[in-house]
Order: sequence, then structure tokens, then C-alpha cells
Amino acid sequence: MTSAVFGDFLGAGRRHLEAAVAAGEWEVAALPAVVPSVYRLVTVMCVYLEDLAPCDEIEAAGRTDLQAWERAVVDTGAALRIAADCLRHSILDLGPAGPPDGPAPSPARHLDAAANELAAGRDLLHTHITRTPDGLAQERSDWAPVVTSLPVTRALAAEIAAWSVRLALFTTWLAGLATGDASSRLTGQPVVVSARGELASASQWLLAASAALRPAHDADPVRAADADLLEAIPAAVPPARQPLSAAPESIAELCDGITVSASRLRAAAHRARDRARWSPDVTSGAWQWMAQAAAITSHLSELALSSLAERAGQHPALPVTPARLHAAADAMTGMRTAWQHVDLMWNGIITERRLLSTPAMSEASDLLLRMGRLVWDNPQWTPARAGRGPRRDPAALAPGPDAFTAVLAAAHQAADALARVAIADTGTVQAAARAGRLFVPTRSLPTGFDVPRAYAPALTDTVLELRDAYQDAAEASTRAAQHLDELAIEVAASSRALGLARSAALAPARRRGSHGTRPQRPGRPSHPLAGVLFTDSRASTGLPGPVERAIRQRRVRDPVVLLRAAAIDNAARSLIGLADTASPSPKPPAAQTAGHGRDAVLLAAEGFPHDPDLSRPASPSPPGRPSAAPPSDRAHLRKT
Repeated sequence: MTSAVFGDFLGAGRRHLEAAVAAGEWEVAALPAVVPSVYRLVTVMCVYLEDLAPCDEIEAAGRTDLQAWERAVVDTGAALRIAADCLRHSILDLGPAGPPDGPAPSPARHLDAAANELAAGRDLLHTHITRTPDGLAQERSDWAPVVTSLPVTRALAAEIAAWSVRLALFTTWLAGLATGDASSRLTGQPVVVSARGELASASQWLLAASAALRPAHDADPVRAADADLLEAIPAAVPPARQPLSAAPESIAELCDGITVSASRLRAAAHRARDRARWSPDVTSGAWQWMAQAAAITSHLSELALSSLAERAGQHPALPVTPARLHAAADAMTGMRTAWQHVDLMWNGIITERRLLSTPAMSEASDLLLRMGRLVWDNPQWTPARAGRGPRRDPAALAPGPDAFTAVLAAAHQAADALARVAIADTGTVQAAARAGRLFVPTRSLPTGFDVPRAYAPALTDTVLELRDAYQDAAEASTRAAQHLDELAIEVAASSRALGLARSAALAPARRRGSHGTRPQRPGRPSHPLAGVLFTDSRASTGLPGPVERAIRQRRVRDPVVLLRAAAIDNAARSLIGLADTASPSPKPPAAQTAGHGRDAVLLAAEGFPHDPDLSRPASPSPPGRPSAAPPSDRAHLRKT
């Protein structure tokens, strides 16, 4: 059984969202129970955008190096946060929901479930990246560069924008329920008029959040492969091991087992990267054993691909040509040759211990045996010559398109796992060499070396030759995996996500590094702290400072005005810090003092218009940057 993937949570969340917005008639009295659920879901969406953004909107206002999607993510996140703030105010205006007499309304239940699924999906993404005690991001799997890649950023931002549109329409409907006509149909139960305006404003900002992505989508559209890759991201925890069965296994069972063994081998190789410097159980014998297993598995994959090529010639309806399969088999031949060279290099090099078993060896053993039993028609096959048996007939190996695709995916999984092992072992062997853990027999040293021991530290030339052998194995393994990447994507094999991930990892996206933080559970909204001073304002705590708080209390939602207020708070904080550290100076004349008191405020507001034009951005924007201004009727919404 394979581990969960992000698409499992995303799909469940979509279903709950659609069920919520498609709910039938229900009473206005349920508004105090439904609106908090909308607020909770929007808050989780905000946290996703915070993960994707390279900076906050205040810093972004002064940066010119942001790409289209980076700018769009920042603007979308800013609009979503304002929408969440409007929803929070509407909850306060509606008042408490009161003691429940029965189950929560259907929309509230589905919205809460959608928020739970979305939060669980984010937790899955964060399993690939953790934080050290020093606060630095640390990769926990080979999928970590994929999680922070541009294709995943595009797909995830587009998904959040699609959710925003659905919630905007639903919130508009909620605002329509909170009307005088609706309240008159109830028996004397009033609905606070200001809640209607806040819900309408939230709807407009949710639409603005979606619109903020349009310039980026026009400049760099979201590909279908981006969405496929996003949904295929697995958890960093590998699936449980599937021991080899004593009974014969079918082709499908062998292919599934190869997928599990390859996933576990990748995880084991990643965990072993930083252990060679200090761990005594990483030995030369283990590295040589792994090289031998990789060479044998490469040869078995080559045979499997040759059988598929023969089967493709017999069955013209299959999606790939024999020539392309033969080319992939030739790449596996080069991979096998490179691993054999690594194996030979270890004949003359040793560590302080010869051989200790490692988790990676157990997974590589399962992978090798299953590949052998897939190629050879012997359910008890082993690499020993006596246990080979006849080679499986191509028609029995791939009787139809489904089996053909499954065998191709199995070879792809094996090649990709061994490519990861080659890259990991290249680093660990070099770390062991730097730590002085590689030795050679004294008799192998050139004439003139007088070492009174049986073994001596490996010479620099030997270490460099070993490093080159591993680099050749890594390059050959990666080339073979790339050949199979193309085939797997073309036939829509189950392993196609490996190819998409390999290309996505080459396009990293900048993030603020908020991995490892968990979103707060958005329950009932909390009132803003009343005693926040300039020294504890947004720059240091993330809370609104005195000026920004005063603006928000007046129900001003314009982002330009809020940015100006935050900039003034931050400038005041900096000025107070300078004053605290500066040495006392003679008191200046009164005429000079009158002008200096306003310098900080003038400097903070210098980059912003004094009378912002709500119809266009506050500052010159690069092509493709969306305006942060809300829709044209927002002034009317602020007055309601």
C-alpha cells in the first residue's frame, strides 16, 4: 500500500467545498454558525499563500526583482487577508451562534471539513522540509526541492484562486441573506446591517484575490503537468515494507512491490547522506554491495525493456515504438557499466570496518529480487546462476496495455531510485574521504612509501578516481532515468510524477522559509491587542501598530492606505530604536526641532501617494503586476 499524496486531501477538500456552496435552503438564523466556517477556510488559504510568498506586501512594494508569479502570490495573499479580516468583523457583528439545538448546518460542516483537508494537505507538504534549532530549513526528502518549485507554486496558487472564486459567490449569497427582507420573515429576529456590508466586502476581496493571479497566468500559464505534479506529491514518510512472499506473485503484485521498494530505497539513501562522516556503520563493504546490486538491477531493467520493445513490435496498438524502448535499454547498459566500474574500485579500498548491513541494502535487495522475478519465469529467483530459470516470454510479461505500462513504470522506479542512490553515495563517499576513513593495502602503494602497517590512508589520486567513478555512475543513472521519464509521461504511467518532479526541481521558487510553522486553528476571532506600541508593531511582532490599528478601526480596507499606515509604524519603531541607542547631544535650537519631528513620518510616506487613486496601483508596477485595489464599488461597500 502506497503512502498518501497531496491530491487525496485536495480532492476531498474540493468535494466538501462544492457540497457547501451547493447547499439548499436554510434559515438566516444559521448565519452565525456558517460565517465562522467560511472564515476558518479562508484563513487556511491565507497560510498557503504565506508559504508561497517570497516576502510580505510591505516589502514587495519596494522591490523590483519579483517575478510575475512571486508578485501575484504576494498580491493574492494580501487580498485574502483583507477578506479574512472582513469575515472576522462580520462574525463580531453577527454575535455568538448560541447553543446548538442539533447538528451544525450542512454548509458549516462541509466548510469545516474542507478546511481540515486543506490543513492536512499543508502538513503533508511540510513533511518534506523541517527546521533546525537554528531556524534554518532542512530538506527531509528528495521531494523538498519539488515542493518549493515554480510549477508547484503555479499549481497551488491557481488552486487557491479557484477556491476563492467559489467562496466569493457563496459569501455574496450570505450577504444577500443578511437583509431587512430576510430578517422580516423571521419572528422578530434582527440581523445586524453592518454584517451585510462586511460579507459583501469579503466577497469582493475574494474575487480580487483570484483576479490578482491573472497577469501571472497570462505571462506564464499553469500547465496541466503542474496540477498533476502537485496532486502526486507524497508524504515524506515512506510506505511500509512489503516482504517478499514465498508464494508466486503476479506481474501486477511484483510491479507494486518494486514501486514500494524503490520509494523506501530513495528515503534510505536520503537519510544516509550526512552519516558517512561520523557513522561507523557506513562501510566500504556496504558501498560495494550497493554498487553490485545497482549493476545487477540495471541489467534486469535492461532485459525488461528489451522484452517490452519486442512486445511493442508484436502489438502495434501499444503507445511507444520499439526503437524508443531499445534506446532506453541501451541507456540502462551504460548505467550498468558505470556501476560495475564503481564495484571494481572498491576491491582496493576499505574503511575501518569492512561490511555492516544498512537499511538501504535491505531495500535494494527487495528491489533486485523483485526485478529478477519479473524478468525471469521463476518465483524463487535469486542472482545465483543455479536459481535463474527461463526468461519470461514478452507476451506473458506484458499481455496488454495496462501490464505494459506497469512494467515500464517498474523499470522507471528502479532507475530513478538507483540514480538517487548514486547521487547520495557520491556525497557520502567524499565525506568519508575528507574524514580520513578510506584506506588502501600498503602493498598497493607506489615504491618509496614506507608504512609499517597493513593499511595506509588512500592517496589523493585514488580518492579522485573513486569520486570520478561515482560521478560517472550518477550521470549514467540520471540519463537512463531521464529516458524513462519521457516514456512514462507519454504513456501516462503511474511513475510519471518522477519525471515531472525531476524537471520541476530545476526551477526553484523563492520562499520566505515559513516551513515548519503550523497554521493556528482559526476558531472564533480574537480581538486585536489594544496595547501594541510602536516598538511592538508589525515589523517585530506581525501585529498592527498604533497608526495601522487606528485606520483599521475606522473600517478602511484600502491596501494602499494600510501599507502607508504600516510604513509609518515601522519608521516610528526604527526612529525610537535609534533614539534609544544614540548618545545624548546638545539640545538644538527650537527652530530646528520643529522640522525634525516630522522627518520619520515624511520619510515613511514618501513612496506613497497622499491622495491614492483607487483606480490604479499606488506605485509604478512592472508589466503583469495586478493592482492591489479592490473592485470599483468598494467605496460604497465601506460606507455600508
